[in-house]
Amino acid sequence: MGLSIPSNEEEGFKYFFRVSIPSKYFVSVEKQVAIALRTLASGDSQVLVGAAFGVGQSTVSQVTWRFIEALEECSKHHLKWPDSNRMEEIKSKFEELLGLPNYCGALDATHIIMSLPTVQTSDDWCDQENNYSTFLQGIVDHEMRFLDIVTGWPGGMTVSRLLKCSRFFRLCEAGECLNGNTRTLSEGVGIREFIVGGLHILLFIG
Repeated sequence: MGLSIPSNEEEGFKYFFRVSIPSKYFVSVEKQVAIALRTLASGDSQVLVGAAFGVGQSTVSQVTWRFIEALEECSKHHLKWPDSNRMEEIKSKFEELLGLPNYCGALDATHIIMSLPTVQTSDDWCDQENNYSTFLQGIVDHEMRFLDIVTGWPGGMTVSRLLKCSRFFRLCEAGECLNGNTRTLSEGVGIREFIVGGLHILLFIG
């Protein structure tokens, strides 16, 4: 059953914006979060999401962008490369688990499937499985907590190319990540800080 959108200008304005001339429609924080999560998770149109929550399309759009901006701001405080003290703890735990000194994290990447309109199809976004997708690359510590995430790159890229395009790689090249002390083994061999990727990622960063 389709939605019935008013043809009357005034009623149409109220439907989409949920605002009348003399008053403003209030949406609680809890409801705003629910609207944003529904919009991002379902893939439904903003009109459909708005109808489900009793708000207009414009409200859905504004609420969703505010939610995304809030997440981006929060990520600066919660998702960041560990300081030297925290990194020493991570390396110590990895060494206990795996016997590898100066091991700082595990890296992998996956594809997130997308639906693209026919007019927007592009080989750049077509992965090896012939799906349109975007990449998600993550680095985790011994507790499977994310230390770094990068996403938004075309699924047609190689994983090694994705790594080299990431901010993490640039920070490593600039000496701002994986820059801790070298560990010297009993054989006299020095091991710098490093992370481990899958077999498809030959990683010599450190």
